[in-house]
Amino acid sequence: MRQDNHTGMGPVQYKNRKFRIAAAFAGSLFIIVYGKPFDFHKAAVSPGFYLVLAISFSAALLLVEFVHFMTVKLDGRFGWRSMFPERLFLQVIYCILVPASVDLLLFSIYFNALGQSIFENGFFHIDLPVVTGMLIVLSFYYCLRYWMLTDSRNVERQLQLAKMAHKGIAQGSEIETLPVEQKGEHINLKTGNILYFYRFGKYIKLVTLHGEEYQIRETISSLAERLSETQFVQINRSVILNFKAVKGYRNGSKRYTLELLFKNKYATVLREPIDEFLVTKEHIATIKDRYREL
Repeated sequence: MRQDNHTGMGPVQYKNRKFRIAAAFAGSLFIIVYGKPFDFHKAAVSPGFYLVLAISFSAALLLVEFVHFMTVKLDGRFGWRSMFPERLFLQVIYCILVPASVDLLLFSIYFNALGQSIFENGFFHIDLPVVTGMLIVLSFYYCLRYWMLTDSRNVERQLQLAKMAHKGIAQGSEIETLPVEQKGEHINLKTGNILYFYRFGKYIKLVTLHGEEYQIRETISSLAERLSETQFVQINRSVILNFKAVKGYRNGSKRYTLELLFKNKYATVLREPIDEFLVTKEHIATIKDRYREL
């Protein structure tokens, strides 16, 4: 099976969580108002409107997340560049027809419970075609983003950065500094001396290779983005870890988690409860890709 040139880097990283939420909200709102008499003022003061919006948004987000999940899965085996006909066929099946059928089934059950027919209340003739159209647009978006993200110039740059990062010498990893504070003192700390970052209440703290702790004015998500091309990797919603401390992993005691195994020289500093360093479901693929490159 031929693969696209980007596959040495692992699955395409779309990094579009906010877009998916916004798309689901916009789509759910559009479906509510499309093809029906609608009074915004009346809806704004009606609790029933917000209940319908919540149900519609939940269904839309479920569909968007399903399309995202299936798209990432298909990217790994059926690249748009190398297997376009097969990928187009599978994209239509798994990212348009399947989610549209699931939407039809779920709302058939929902409206049946309310004593309504989907053929009489407009869902089948109005809402379902709109949902299908949105799924087509969403698939087109992912196809376009794939071609942009796997452009040869972009891939070459990312591969170089990835190789450097996995060797622990990513651009700026040895000379880049982060402003930190401790007891009123402000210090520029080299990122190469940092072992991990963790969320502590409303704050973010970092721990150095020697066990020293500092507080920084940043968020986990912004840090993960800034350090994405270095030896650092986010392992759960609260921790970003310097991957040079890792020697392996095993399945965690909790379902859909990984337990990291650390090199002996970092064991003293990494003395937090094991749950603090569990790799959660959404980060497992990234961790395995990083480990394969060690």
